[in-house]
Amino acid sequence: MSVASDTLRTLGGDLFLPALPSVLWLAVHVAFPRVRTTAGLVVLSAATTGLLYRERLPAWILVHAVVALLLHLLLRLPTADGVRWRRARWLMAGLAAAFVVGRMAFFARWQGLVFASTFPGGVLDMLVFLKLFTAFWEVGAGKVRALPAGPLWGWLMMPWAGALLRLSEFLPQWPVLTSRSGPPPDPVLTRTRLFDWLGHLGLWAFLAVSGVLLEPLLAGTRIGKLAWTGFVTAPLGFYV
Repeated sequence: MSVASDTLRTLGGDLFLPALPSVLWLAVHVAFPRVRTTAGLVVLSAATTGLLYRERLPAWILVHAVVALLLHLLLRLPTADGVRWRRARWLMAGLAAAFVVGRMAFFARWQGLVFASTFPGGVLDMLVFLKLFTAFWEVGAGKVRALPAGPLWGWLMMPWAGALLRLSEFLPQWPVLTSRSGPPPDPVLTRTRLFDWLGHLGLWAFLAVSGVLLEPLLAGTRIGKLAWTGFVTAPLGFYV
């Protein structure tokens, strides 16, 4: 009974609740065509972002506002002689350093620091880090020619879009997302995506259940826990 309850709690807390904002966003986007405007999608995405991050929202706003400002400043630099790319490399290195420091819970020891418990480790996780890292990369490499405010913030705030969806891929899709009349869903593609999602869901559930069952056995073995985390749950869970 304990294993079953722990498994359900793990599935609910780590899978279904984090996915809820994305499901709500998609439901509103499909059911209410009037929301498909730049302002409507930004407001809708802001609401889902707030629901997803809740108490971490101030830290999220701070991190992404700083990144958005740096992206605009980076875009103004010339590409000649590699000036913009050199600055982009410095920004990518700084972001990587912030990610590493946050993962080490360095700021958690500074009780007087604003957002000490949530900045940046609780917001700058692996997916968000890679998403912002690729933004600096693409702007620095000249793949992004303009950063309109609406599409940029839509990309930053939409977890449903896929944290690894590149900025250069997302910006051209914005006119389609904000179109009130679009082509009907393709049934074959919809079915394929559904089965793909169910397969990922099944793999994640298997990992969650296996972790709950194996945790008592690995509790006293540090090497076993490290091996399970490093070679099974971490890479497969990240992929899912």
